[in-house]
Amino acid sequence: LLAPLVVGLRRLGDSVALCFFNLLLVLLCVGVAFGELAARGRPPCVETHAVAQGLDFTAVFGGATNLVYAYAGQWMYFEMMTEMEAPADFPKAFLVSGPIMVSLYLLVACLGYYYLGGTPAGSLVESVPAGPAYRAAQGLLLLHVTIVYMVKSVVLARSAHGRLAP
Repeated sequence: LLAPLVVGLRRLGDSVALCFFNLLLVLLCVGVAFGELAARGRPPCVETHAVAQGLDFTAVFGGATNLVYAYAGQWMYFEMMTEMEAPADFPKAFLVSGPIMVSLYLLVACLGYYYLGGTPAGSLVESVPAGPAYRAAQGLLLLHVTIVYMVKSVVLARSAHGRLAP
């Protein structure tokens, strides 16, 4: 399915359309998961609080590390800048993408907390009951992860090529 895309992907600049498609996959996956959770409704046993009960340093530190992990993929910024025709324009791109990413993470966190409470059974997709919506969300997630590794492999392949056969 993705083979034609892999053949033509030599530089990060060639992956723009693929990255937008990947964004669509993530949004669809989250939409399917929340659509299923909304259709089933909020279980009566779910409790939410303005401030989590039993909040301590470990819980705050654990949440902070999750936030750092969520943005850990941004190591590719420097690679993207080298691919740009005008690297000085990168801050403009970040000023658009940064708030969008934060807004989407916050939206998913708030909706997830509303439907699943403070102690979900796993990831958002794992919280969807088994059935067609679960399989669709898992399939979309599989495609998303495949594309992410494919785009990241471009950076690794270019680095290896530069060292082995400059």
